[in-house]
Amino acid sequence: MGAKFILLGDENQLQAINDCFQGRPCYLNFDSALLRALAGSNRLVLTEGRRSDMHLFGFYRKLSLGGDYHSLPLQEQIQLAREAFPKQPRDAKFNLVISHRQREQLIREIQTRELARKRAEGAECVVLAPSYSGGANRAQELWLWRSKVLISTATCRGIYNSQLLEVTSIGLDTVSFKDFENGEPVTLSHATVAKHLRDSAALTYASVQGRGFSDTLGLWTQSPRMTSKHLFMGLSRARSS
Repeated sequence: MGAKFILLGDENQLQAINDCFQGRPCYLNFDSALLRALAGSNRLVLTEGRRSDMHLFGFYRKLSLGGDYHSLPLQEQIQLAREAFPKQPRDAKFNLVISHRQREQLIREIQTRELARKRAEGAECVVLAPSYSGGANRAQELWLWRSKVLISTATCRGIYNSQLLEVTSIGLDTVSFKDFENGEPVTLSHATVAKHLRDSAALTYASVQGRGFSDTLGLWTQSPRMTSKHLFMGLSRARSS
């Protein structure tokens, strides 16, 4: 009795997989009877950016519902984004892609270039074979060296899903990391690393909706499944331009 609901969500981002209720698909409808009953049909729009700088926030706000760029064709939106945030000459620290196949291909390309540089520098490099090969997000062969950043795909053994971990040292049976964002130390067995960590050089858009990135971020848009929601969500993951 007297309960009030606050329903949180962002219609500009990607929809949930199998977004339905009682077997029926859900559609965006701010005037629905259910929304009026639960939340009074009030809609709040954030107008002050806290995640990223004002240049970024101002641009992706124009992509949002009611913004200046919202109704433009996708390719025009992408071109405007390229002009506002030009590609850097070096590889981005993190890259967002649509599919796991594209993620795996890009990781192989980046890993090959990085490995050649590290070997030329005389750095110690260790390879861990994947312990799990099923599903779309299957593990790949991991090449490790100090400063390499991996991402967790599970919450277990002192790590959490989507956590970024930077390699600090490599032992015979364990790998030591520090949290990429807060510096907290973590030590994991080779088996845990091979099973639950992935190379963070390339990630799917769908997998990073809950986090941000403080280093360089590349958005890959060459896919027939690319949408304005992917562009909005990708840009809003970056913390600075």
